[in-house]
Amino acid sequence: LVFLILWRVVNTEDSFIFLVDEPEAHLHRAITDRLWTELERFRPWSLFVYATHDLSFAARRSHAEIIYLEKENHWTWIARLVPQVRILFL
Repeated sequence: LVFLILWRVVNTEDSFIFLVDEPEAHLHRAITDRLWTELERFRPWSLFVYATHDLSFAARRSHAEIIYLEKENHWTWIARLVPQVRILFL
């Protein structure tokens, strides 16, 4: 799966919006952030949108806007923008 994603990102010619569901899936934590950072650098004219449960991955995206979904009731979800905060990883 990782190689398919890499091939798709590298071989897409125009600017593109990449919707990535759980970018940390099937990857070792040691390479996840570095891999996606390099892919973003390789395609600066594209937009990467990540859907993740990994808060540390989301927080490490220095230029990101983080949105979380809150369930209001059985049928309704509310999207909320998370204010920019500084997180120290130890």
